[in-house]
Amino acid sequence: MRLTSRQCQRRGFAPPRHIFDVGQGKMKYHVLIVGRLLRWHSSPADGGRYDMAHGCTRCGAGAVRIDPLFVSPSTCKTGVAATYKLQVVVSKDVFDRLSVAGVTCMRQLVDKKTKEPVEFWSLEPEAMLPPWSKESKGFQVESQCLQCHRDGFFNTPKTSLDLVYAAMPAVDVLATWEHFGISRLGTPFEESLFAIPRLIVSDRMRDILSGFKGVEFSEVQTMEPIQPSVPTR
Repeated sequence: MRLTSRQCQRRGFAPPRHIFDVGQGKMKYHVLIVGRLLRWHSSPADGGRYDMAHGCTRCGAGAVRIDPLFVSPSTCKTGVAATYKLQVVVSKDVFDRLSVAGVTCMRQLVDKKTKEPVEFWSLEPEAMLPPWSKESKGFQVESQCLQCHRDGFFNTPKTSLDLVYAAMPAVDVLATWEHFGISRLGTPFEESLFAIPRLIVSDRMRDILSGFKGVEFSEVQTMEPIQPSVPTR
Protein backbone atom coordinates (compact mmCIF):
# COMPACT_ATOMS: atom_id res chain seq x y z
CA MET A 1 0.00 0.00 0.00
CA ARG A 2 1.37 3.39 -0.97
CA LEU A 3 0.82 6.21 1.56
CA THR A 4 1.65 9.90 1.51
CA SER A 5 3.46 11.56 4.43
CA ARG A 6 0.22 13.26 5.55
CA GLN A 7 -1.67 9.93 5.50
CA CYS A 8 1.09 8.39 7.63
CA GLN A 9 0.73 11.13 10.22
CA ARG A 10 -3.09 10.85 10.30
CA ARG A 11 -2.85 7.09 10.88
CA GLY A 12 -0.29 7.47 13.64
CA PHE A 13 2.62 5.84 11.82
CA ALA A 14 6.24 6.83 12.43
CA PRO A 15 7.32 9.88 10.41
CA PRO A 16 9.58 9.32 7.42
CA ARG A 17 13.30 9.06 7.96
CA HIS A 18 15.01 12.44 8.36
CA ILE A 19 17.96 13.43 6.21
CA PHE A 20 20.61 14.85 8.53
CA ASP A 21 23.08 17.61 7.92
CA VAL A 22 26.41 16.38 9.21
CA GLY A 23 28.08 18.15 12.10
CA GLN A 24 31.14 17.35 14.28
CA GLY A 25 31.90 14.42 16.69
CA LYS A 26 34.55 11.87 17.70
CA MET A 27 32.92 8.48 17.15
CA LYS A 28 34.18 6.25 14.32
CA TYR A 29 31.77 4.61 11.88
CA HIS A 30 31.86 1.48 9.78
CA VAL A 31 30.07 0.04 6.75
CA LEU A 32 28.28 -3.08 7.99
CA ILE A 33 28.99 -6.13 5.81
CA VAL A 34 26.89 -9.25 6.48
CA GLY A 35 27.91 -12.45 4.71
CA ARG A 36 25.18 -14.81 5.93
CA LEU A 37 22.22 -14.49 3.55
CA LEU A 38 18.58 -15.37 4.08
CA ARG A 39 16.43 -16.80 1.28
CA TRP A 40 13.81 -14.07 1.39
CA HIS A 41 13.26 -10.32 1.48
CA SER A 42 10.40 -7.94 2.22
CA SER A 43 9.04 -5.76 -0.59
CA PRO A 44 5.74 -4.18 -1.73
CA ALA A 45 4.78 -7.63 -3.04
CA ASP A 46 4.05 -8.81 0.53
CA GLY A 47 1.46 -6.06 1.08
CA GLY A 48 3.64 -3.95 3.35
CA ARG A 49 2.96 -0.23 3.55
CA TYR A 50 5.48 2.36 2.36
CA ASP A 51 5.88 6.10 2.86
CA MET A 52 6.80 7.74 -0.45
CA ALA A 53 7.48 11.24 0.94
CA HIS A 54 11.19 10.97 0.06
CA GLY A 55 10.79 8.44 -2.75
CA CYS A 56 11.69 9.27 -6.34
CA THR A 57 8.52 9.82 -8.38
CA ARG A 58 10.08 7.94 -11.29
CA CYS A 59 11.78 4.88 -9.76
CA GLY A 60 10.70 4.96 -6.08
CA ALA A 61 14.24 4.98 -4.62
CA GLY A 62 14.05 6.45 -1.11
CA ALA A 63 10.71 4.83 -0.22
CA VAL A 64 10.58 3.97 3.50
CA ARG A 65 8.82 0.83 4.70
CA ILE A 66 6.27 1.60 7.44
CA ASP A 67 5.38 -1.97 8.36
CA PRO A 68 7.88 -4.34 9.97
CA LEU A 69 9.40 -7.02 7.78
CA PHE A 70 7.10 -10.02 7.16
CA VAL A 71 8.81 -13.38 7.56
CA SER A 72 8.44 -17.12 7.93
CA PRO A 73 10.37 -17.69 11.19
CA SER A 74 11.84 -20.97 9.93
CA THR A 75 13.73 -19.06 7.22
CA CYS A 76 15.68 -16.91 9.72
CA LYS A 77 19.04 -17.72 11.27
CA THR A 78 20.47 -17.19 14.74
CA GLY A 79 23.02 -14.41 15.01
CA VAL A 80 23.27 -11.76 12.30
CA ALA A 81 22.08 -12.30 8.73
CA ALA A 82 20.79 -10.29 5.78
CA THR A 83 18.08 -10.77 3.18
CA TYR A 84 18.85 -10.72 -0.53
CA LYS A 85 17.93 -7.01 -0.37
CA LEU A 86 20.53 -6.39 2.38
CA GLN A 87 17.89 -5.96 5.11
CA VAL A 88 19.82 -6.88 8.27
CA VAL A 89 18.07 -9.28 10.67
CA VAL A 90 19.25 -10.26 14.18
CA SER A 91 18.07 -12.99 16.55
CA LYS A 92 17.08 -12.55 20.19
CA ASP A 93 20.57 -13.08 21.62
CA VAL A 94 21.90 -10.25 19.46
CA PHE A 95 18.87 -8.10 20.25
CA ASP A 96 19.46 -8.61 23.99
CA ARG A 97 23.13 -7.63 23.79
CA LEU A 98 22.35 -4.51 21.75
CA SER A 99 19.53 -3.55 24.12
CA VAL A 100 21.78 -3.85 27.18
CA ALA A 101 24.22 -1.49 25.44
CA GLY A 102 21.43 1.04 24.96
CA VAL A 103 20.87 0.49 21.24
CA THR A 104 17.21 1.07 20.36
CA CYS A 105 17.12 1.19 16.54
CA MET A 106 15.63 -2.30 16.09
CA ARG A 107 12.14 -3.34 14.96
CA GLN A 108 10.57 -6.70 15.66
CA LEU A 109 9.63 -8.85 12.67
CA VAL A 110 6.17 -10.42 12.31
CA ASP A 111 5.03 -13.77 10.99
CA LYS A 112 3.84 -13.20 7.42
CA LYS A 113 0.84 -15.52 7.94
CA THR A 114 -0.34 -14.73 11.47
CA LYS A 115 1.09 -11.17 11.69
CA GLU A 116 2.20 -12.04 15.23
CA PRO A 117 5.64 -10.86 16.47
CA VAL A 118 8.52 -13.34 16.18
CA GLU A 119 11.86 -13.33 18.00
CA PHE A 120 13.84 -11.66 15.23
CA TRP A 121 14.51 -7.95 14.68
CA SER A 122 15.63 -5.75 11.79
CA LEU A 123 18.22 -3.01 12.19
CA GLU A 124 16.59 0.32 11.33
CA PRO A 125 18.60 3.45 10.42
CA GLU A 126 18.12 6.44 12.68
CA ALA A 127 19.20 8.92 10.02
CA MET A 128 20.07 9.12 6.35
CA LEU A 129 23.38 10.63 5.30
CA PRO A 130 23.88 13.09 2.45
CA PRO A 131 25.64 11.77 -0.69
CA TRP A 132 29.11 10.45 0.05
CA SER A 133 32.25 12.30 -1.01
CA LYS A 134 33.72 11.94 -4.50
CA GLU A 135 36.76 10.39 -2.82
CA SER A 136 34.68 7.28 -2.01
CA LYS A 137 35.45 4.09 -3.94
CA GLY A 138 34.71 0.37 -4.13
CA PHE A 139 31.39 0.60 -6.00
CA GLN A 140 30.10 0.74 -9.55
CA VAL A 141 27.01 2.32 -11.08
CA GLU A 142 24.71 0.64 -13.61
CA SER A 143 21.26 1.38 -15.08
CA GLN A 144 20.79 4.34 -12.75
CA CYS A 145 17.54 6.32 -12.61
CA LEU A 146 17.98 9.41 -14.79
CA GLN A 147 15.83 11.50 -12.44
CA CYS A 148 17.14 10.89 -8.91
CA HIS A 149 20.51 9.14 -9.49
CA ARG A 150 20.03 7.35 -6.15
CA ASP A 151 19.71 3.73 -7.30
CA GLY A 152 21.95 1.63 -9.52
CA PHE A 153 24.85 1.30 -7.07
CA PHE A 154 26.57 -2.08 -6.82
CA ASN A 155 29.58 -3.47 -4.99
CA THR A 156 32.77 -3.89 -7.00
CA PRO A 157 33.78 -7.60 -6.75
CA LYS A 158 36.71 -8.32 -4.43
CA THR A 159 36.95 -4.64 -3.45
CA SER A 160 35.98 -3.10 -0.13
CA LEU A 161 33.45 -0.27 -0.03
CA ASP A 162 35.59 2.67 1.13
CA LEU A 163 33.31 5.60 1.95
CA VAL A 164 34.35 9.16 2.74
CA TYR A 165 32.14 11.84 4.33
CA ALA A 166 32.76 15.37 5.50
CA ALA A 167 31.44 14.33 8.93
CA MET A 168 29.00 11.97 10.68
CA PRO A 169 26.08 12.55 13.09
CA ALA A 170 26.36 10.77 16.45
CA VAL A 171 23.83 7.93 16.19
CA ASP A 172 24.21 4.14 16.10
CA VAL A 173 22.83 3.20 12.66
CA LEU A 174 22.88 5.36 9.53
CA ALA A 175 21.72 4.74 5.96
CA THR A 176 23.57 5.87 2.87
CA TRP A 177 21.77 8.28 0.53
CA GLU A 178 22.87 5.98 -2.29
CA HIS A 179 20.75 2.85 -2.83
CA PHE A 180 22.15 -0.51 -3.95
CA GLY A 181 20.29 -2.38 -6.67
CA ILE A 182 17.71 -1.19 -9.19
CA SER A 183 14.47 0.54 -8.18
CA ARG A 184 11.29 0.26 -10.22
CA LEU A 185 8.01 1.95 -9.32
CA GLY A 186 5.31 -0.39 -10.56
CA THR A 187 1.61 -0.31 -11.33
CA PRO A 188 0.03 -1.77 -9.32
CA PHE A 189 2.24 -0.63 -6.45
CA GLU A 190 2.75 -4.23 -5.26
CA GLU A 191 4.89 -4.84 -8.37
CA SER A 192 7.42 -2.19 -7.32
CA LEU A 193 11.01 -3.11 -6.49
CA PHE A 194 13.13 -0.83 -4.34
CA ALA A 195 16.91 -0.59 -4.06
CA ILE A 196 18.22 -0.54 -0.48
CA PRO A 197 20.73 1.79 1.23
CA ARG A 198 23.79 0.36 2.93
CA LEU A 199 23.94 0.54 6.72
CA ILE A 200 26.73 2.33 8.55
CA VAL A 201 27.15 1.61 12.25
CA SER A 202 28.86 3.18 15.26
CA ASP A 203 31.86 1.88 17.20
CA ARG A 204 29.69 0.29 19.89
CA MET A 205 27.59 -1.50 17.28
CA ARG A 206 30.78 -2.82 15.69
CA ASP A 207 32.11 -3.98 19.06
CA ILE A 208 28.97 -6.05 19.69
CA LEU A 209 28.32 -7.38 16.19
CA SER A 210 31.94 -8.28 15.41
CA GLY A 211 31.64 -11.34 17.63
CA PHE A 212 29.05 -12.95 15.37
CA LYS A 213 29.69 -15.20 12.38
CA GLY A 214 29.76 -13.64 8.93
CA VAL A 215 29.97 -10.00 10.05
CA GLU A 216 32.70 -7.68 8.74
CA PHE A 217 33.27 -3.94 8.65
CA SER A 218 34.91 -1.31 6.47
CA GLU A 219 35.83 1.87 8.34
CA VAL A 220 34.31 5.11 7.07
CA GLN A 221 36.71 8.00 6.61
CA THR A 222 35.78 11.53 7.65
CA MET A 223 37.50 14.64 6.38
CA GLU A 224 37.19 16.52 9.67
CA PRO A 225 36.03 15.90 13.28
CA ILE A 226 32.29 16.49 13.78
CA GLN A 227 29.48 17.11 16.32
CA PRO A 228 25.88 15.88 16.49
CA SER A 229 23.54 17.92 14.34
CA VAL A 230 19.86 18.78 14.05
CA PRO A 231 17.70 16.96 11.44
CA THR A 232 16.44 18.98 8.49
CA ARG A 233 13.14 18.39 6.75
